[in-house]
Amino acid sequence: MNEAEIPPLADLKLVAASLDGDARFEKLNAMIRSASVAQSCHSDLAEAAHTIEALEELLKSPRKKGSTVRSTTECALQFNAISLYTRATATAAKHGERGAIQVRGKLSPLAQIDHDIVVGARNRAIAHVYSEEAIGERIWHRDHLLVQKFDDGWVPLGYTNRVQVDRNMINRLTTLVPVAREIVNAAFQKRVKAIMNLMNDNVVPEAVFQAARVDPLLFYGSREEAMRAAHGRHLGQVHGFARGLSLRE
Repeated sequence: MNEAEIPPLADLKLVAASLDGDARFEKLNAMIRSASVAQSCHSDLAEAAHTIEALEELLKSPRKKGSTVRSTTECALQFNAISLYTRATATAAKHGERGAIQVRGKLSPLAQIDHDIVVGARNRAIAHVYSEEAIGERIWHRDHLLVQKFDDGWVPLGYTNRVQVDRNMINRLTTLVPVAREIVNAAFQKRVKAIMNLMNDNVVPEAVFQAARVDPLLFYGSREEAMRAAHGRHLGQVHGFARGLSLRE
């Protein structure tokens, strides 16, 4: 590949759409969809790793410590990491949803315990609220309806205690995310290999690839990123961000 050249780029989802209904490519279409799920889940885990890194950097900083802004930012980063990990590794797919690559069965017994706690935090403290329920070492949500006596009598008051940031949860994610990425990456590589084998068994017409071509510069956002992705093929995978999307080969 010439340094100045960007190889043609085609969208496999468009390829699959073009071949839909052709019995020869039924298995290929299914595998393209399956590989797309694995790719997307791996991107979630990559973003979770970045989020944990950002949270750790914030926790080291004295900036606005003790302020509402600081506490809210810490909470948002932790919630984001938990949500990304869980939707990539544990959530069930309803109709129209992407789904996940289930990793629990491939984790060690101790890691399974940590996995269940992280998933529990997402399901019972973030996506839904189960008040007064312990998740891991802490109760994540307590709602209080009180009355307090003032000069003019008893006045109702509402007060909520909830976990903003939890060191044990961060440690669990720090350990789990790299392991989950390896599992999901293995699933992705297996599915990509299957796609290659299926395309070799039933050769996809060149016209189909041409019709599914996309502009690399528009897709990746810059010539530099497009070239980086193309060269990264020889490394087996590419990670990056373009137009706010996490990209992976």
